[in-house]
Amino acid sequence: MERISVMIVDDSRISCAIISDLLSKTRFEVVATARTAAEAVEMFEQYRPEVVTMDMNLPDANGFECTKNLRKIDNNVRVVMISSMYDDSLIEQGKTVGIFDFVQKPVRIDELLEALVNLCSRKLVSTNNFNEDYVPEFNKALSETLEGFTGQECLQYAEKAESDSLLLEGISVLMGLTGEPRGRVVIHMDQKTMYKFTAAFLNKDESQLDDETAMETLQEAVNIIVGRAVSAINDHSKGKEMRITPPGLIVGYNVKLAGAGLKAFRTKCVSVFGTMYMEMGFAEEN
Repeated sequence: MERISVMIVDDSRISCAIISDLLSKTRFEVVATARTAAEAVEMFEQYRPEVVTMDMNLPDANGFECTKNLRKIDNNVRVVMISSMYDDSLIEQGKTVGIFDFVQKPVRIDELLEALVNLCSRKLVSTNNFNEDYVPEFNKALSETLEGFTGQECLQYAEKAESDSLLLEGISVLMGLTGEPRGRVVIHMDQKTMYKFTAAFLNKDESQLDDETAMETLQEAVNIIVGRAVSAINDHSKGKEMRITPPGLIVGYNVKLAGAGLKAFRTKCVSVFGTMYMEMGFAEEN
């Protein structure tokens, strides 16, 4: 299974050791540690980690300044602040420099993993006239549904897609979004992943499933995922209401789904079942 690279920035050798030890048995791999802001920049340029844990107080700068320097190298760097200090003012200041997740010392593994998983699910691209809450809500619904029904977590990688035209491979479930904004969601995976996922979803052995049962189960799972996300979006979107259409099944390889003038996003979800992809497209908001 793919692992996510992490760099630890903390002036305390003990803190670095504690965080490294906590992550040693997870899917997050520590590739570098830095004790100063200057060393953090050097290590970041060398290793280009996907995630950075950042202490607030460093010998040569604070965590905010260090984060700004890292973002000059890679504006999409994911940073979680790990500090003994934790208050509303600190959190608000952190958001202004691109820190969106915070964990207070002493670090607990459940809190750290939750922050890291949420961080990897966060949309990192800027868009015009687009509600930035939409994509994280779909990512959250995917993660929570998978964990709720199967007891397994998934690691997510969210990014803007190059085009709203899709080339689908394997088993795909399509759901339309109506209302404001309109759009569509497609979740697709290969047959092996589908069988592993749907067997766990039903709490059955794979040998007990046939194609029809597995596909019907996948459609219901996608219906739950999309429904949960849309409900959450509707709850905090004043004056707007989104609805979903019934799920449709697409089976085959190299199946092209034409674009519909949508702003497109893709989430890659890696779990013990295999890799699945969630393609989201939303119409531009007025």
